[in-house]
Amino acid sequence: DITIGWDLLNRQKLEPSGTTTGNSSEGANISNLSVWKIEMATRLEDTSKIYDAFLELFESNQRDFNAFGQDQLMIAFSTIPYIGQWRMMLEVAQILNSKVPDAFVSLYNMAQSLPIPDFSMIYEALKENESTYLASEISLNDKQKICAAYQ
Repeated sequence: DITIGWDLLNRQKLEPSGTTTGNSSEGANISNLSVWKIEMATRLEDTSKIYDAFLELFESNQRDFNAFGQDQLMIAFSTIPYIGQWRMMLEVAQILNSKVPDAFVSLYNMAQSLPIPDFSMIYEALKENESTYLASEISLNDKQKICAAYQ
């Protein structure tokens, strides 16, 4: 059961690298844990959990998408629409295009073979209506409003 998996992943709260031991592998462990949490939260369709897991991943990389690995960028790109952070999606898309040139083709192909949204199509809609999306964006710091809007 996914709920049990979520609970197991949250049994031990880890601090971002540098705030406790300074161990460089600690930040990588948090990132990996966050990726699993994002997967489970998405399957649970729980915006609050998606928000928490995404923020944990973001914080473990010092809020710098350039510090994300390729897989983390793909995960971030496909998670951001669930919390309506359109500016972030535009930023990640730009970095993703430079680090993983065929990323959008991969996203499209995944959507054709798996029961997931076509995030490249969501990105295209965002670009076409950027001002509308950005005008309706809720601050990343306002978890309550995000969860209410995207539940």
